[in-house]
Amino acid sequence: IKGHLSENAFLRVENFLRRVPVPSLPEVHLRPLIQATFKDKKKRGKKITYVLLSRIGKTVRDASVTESDVMWAFQLVRLK
Repeated sequence: IKGHLSENAFLRVENFLRRVPVPSLPEVHLRPLIQATFKDKKKRGKKITYVLLSRIGKTVRDASVTESDVMWAFQLVRLK
């Protein structure tokens, strides 16, 4: 989402996940889902801290993720 993960690592993760048999995602209305994250007890002020991949096996916390970032990422997953 935010450039923490290299394109090469992203493609490796994507290729791996394509081989994993998982059921398709149900239809989800994103706006209520995103709004629910703002009720999370771990939020600080108006910021939500998301945990993102920085490398395979490594994560980074990022509070700059926007609603449009989340919607874009979800659409990316749904298109696969």
